[in-house]
Amino acid sequence: MTVAGVEPEAGSSPAADGNCEASQPESYIRTRVAELRKRFRTHNLDLDECSSNAAAECWLVRNLTPFNRLIHRVSIEVVEMEPGKLGVFSFDSKLNNSLEEDALYDAAYIFTWLTKHQCVETIHLANKVLLQQPSYLLSMGLSPNIRHLRLGMESLRIVNEEELCEGLGFLVRLESFELIGLDIGHKLASAFADLLKRNAGHLKKVSFSHNYNVSQRSVNAILRGLLHCTRLTELTFDNNVKPRAMKIVARLVRSSSMLHTLSLKNLFHNDESMAILARAFEGKNSVRELKLCSCEVSLAPFFRALEVNETLRDLDLTGCNFIGRATDVLSAALARNTGLHSLVLKKCQLEDEDMEKLAEALEVNRTLRTLNLSHNLQGIRGSSVLCKVLGKNKTLKNLVLSTYDIEDHERPTLTSQLARSQCYGQVSIDWAEADLPNLALALTLPSTTPTVLRLHIFALPTVHVCAMFEAIATNNQIAELQIECFTHRDPVKMDAFYRAIVGNESIRRLHLILGDSGYSLLVTASKALLLNTTVRELEIECEDMSLRGTKHLAHMLARNRTLTKVVLANVTIRTKFQRMLSRGLAKNEFVTEFKMGWDPPINRASLRVHEAIARNVGLVNSAVRFVLRTNLSKRCAEAFEKLRWCSSLATQLAKVTGKADREVKAALDSAAEYIRSNYLVITGVVRERVECLSGEDTQVDRLNHECWRAIATFLKVSDVVG
Repeated sequence: MTVAGVEPEAGSSPAADGNCEASQPESYIRTRVAELRKRFRTHNLDLDECSSNAAAECWLVRNLTPFNRLIHRVSIEVVEMEPGKLGVFSFDSKLNNSLEEDALYDAAYIFTWLTKHQCVETIHLANKVLLQQPSYLLSMGLSPNIRHLRLGMESLRIVNEEELCEGLGFLVRLESFELIGLDIGHKLASAFADLLKRNAGHLKKVSFSHNYNVSQRSVNAILRGLLHCTRLTELTFDNNVKPRAMKIVARLVRSSSMLHTLSLKNLFHNDESMAILARAFEGKNSVRELKLCSCEVSLAPFFRALEVNETLRDLDLTGCNFIGRATDVLSAALARNTGLHSLVLKKCQLEDEDMEKLAEALEVNRTLRTLNLSHNLQGIRGSSVLCKVLGKNKTLKNLVLSTYDIEDHERPTLTSQLARSQCYGQVSIDWAEADLPNLALALTLPSTTPTVLRLHIFALPTVHVCAMFEAIATNNQIAELQIECFTHRDPVKMDAFYRAIVGNESIRRLHLILGDSGYSLLVTASKALLLNTTVRELEIECEDMSLRGTKHLAHMLARNRTLTKVVLANVTIRTKFQRMLSRGLAKNEFVTEFKMGWDPPINRASLRVHEAIARNVGLVNSAVRFVLRTNLSKRCAEAFEKLRWCSSLATQLAKVTGKADREVKAALDSAAEYIRSNYLVITGVVRERVECLSGEDTQVDRLNHECWRAIATFLKVSDVVG
């Protein structure tokens, strides 16, 4: 069969490799399509049209593997985002520029065919994609079904404006639209503006980030298009916006009733633009989260607006320039503001005098809960005065400070202040040796325990580290634990760390930062995670992976039933280690997010990883189907039974339904109850009910409903084979 609108015209097919010609005869294309169909027939599949409708999901949802094996070689995969809803995503990889031409054409064809499916609602091409003319593919592949589109610089290395504009012209149902790192001329900007107007009734998220060569005329056109988006909830815009354009942004802030998140990074290079935005925040608006990062102008006008603003909850000013008397104005605003919950002032070059002014405001403020002051320039005076005010202000639950500008001989002063204020549960700093006895004591009390704890165990004495880990083992408040270990192999510390992870029942995220000789920590953590039942996220930062550490990590992945996210950051994984980890992950049915270092090569191991994650995500979605009663098959019931207590199921259910935690828990309980009440029907033992042949003795079909429920509590759906 021929799929309408998919097969490229003769002489216009996209080449995928930079050394390939950009066209092929029609006979070649038809030969490649015939080969694809022949390959799919071995799986009893064909290039059929989408079968998705209100009553049934598309056949493609349950048959992603053979298609993903074809497009995996060009760093693209199809993912089941929600039950029955698919997305085409690029992923990080080390590109192979020597792929044969047939493979590249096959992947290009499959991409355009996939996007014609109604069930494919998302396209994210934001990483490296080995296709020479992706704009051509997008012009052919984009269809009215697409709801979420993200295009990034590396995926669009060669962009033809006319082709990209043609593809964008089909989009009429977009809910999110993101452009990252594109060279945008006015023609393309006009196409974006038209797209915004055309999708104004349902666009919720728009992001223009790190784009270049965007003229002010183009910026104005795009922003005017945004004024039509009445349902917009999230906007990111970081191109230079002059006062005239800022008036459009201010108008959007004032007029929108649904805009909750606004990010305007690297925008402000003159005071007039800041003043215009500040006036918008003085009046009534709906923005609850605002990012104004890397501003080079005075923030004083905005801080004055903050005094009267009642809706803003989260404010991020990372990298902003606090010139003039900006800190004085901010201090006055914090003393009067009654709505702000979180304030980020990272990398703002704040000094001791600035910290003292902020401390004055914190003596009065009773609404701020989180204050991040990391990577600033304060010394002992500024840090001490902030810790002192925590003794009075118990509303501020998390104060983040960097203490690397404090001299060693000054550190006892801060330690004494921490002890006097009893604020160990409110502050996050680089803990010193003198802090540890009091910190260990604080960990035994729920009221003084920090929820996030960072320890550099190489730099701390063994006796204190062991005391800390002993306290952590029984603590039930710590949610995130970060351990740094660069060149130490102390077996006593490792044993204490092991007991802490095995014994603790509150840590949800474990972050390990390893040095050249820190692999012993990875080995110990892997052993502990075989027994731990609460850690859901594991992140490992390291310069290199050792053979022993990789073996233990792979062994743990094969057996752990709690982890749902694993990240190996800042490391290039060797192919041998990649194979080991992929085999361990292939045996794991619970991890739904996995990142393997810097750009892993595309090979059988990488395919094994992606297939394992796709299988696990599919398992979660099958369980969601059962909870929502859209599919009550034995297969979906088994998926629910397997993931009943896994955090990924609750998270996905909340995402799909939009329900709160309490409602999600009730839905999960209801699904478990449904299995107990309908066990024999779900497992296929009976069609409707148990019926016995007539007899004089007591018959099993006379058992009441409660008896059958009691029996089912001792059984699993998987106990019935077949």
